[in-house]
Amino acid sequence: MNPDLILDLAREALTLALVVSLPVLVIVVLSALLSAVFQTVTGIQDASIGTTIRFVVACLALLAFGPWMFGELQAFAGLLMSALSQV
Repeated sequence: MNPDLILDLAREALTLALVVSLPVLVIVVLSALLSAVFQTVTGIQDASIGTTIRFVVACLALLAFGPWMFGELQAFAGLLMSALSQV
């Protein structure tokens, strides 16, 4: 196994981690921003509201994007297994 292949696989893994996590992170950050604005406008000073909203939104986003995320990770695992056969 040459070093170029290892570097390519590592780069692909980091890129995949970014691409797979980005939709959920963006949705959670936007929901946190909206809940913070809502709390500021209404004058509610309860931290559990924002935390609960972020948790629920994160769960819903994972349910929505979960199959796609799993498919991408499964495809990358197959790529790793085929690269492992070259050793």
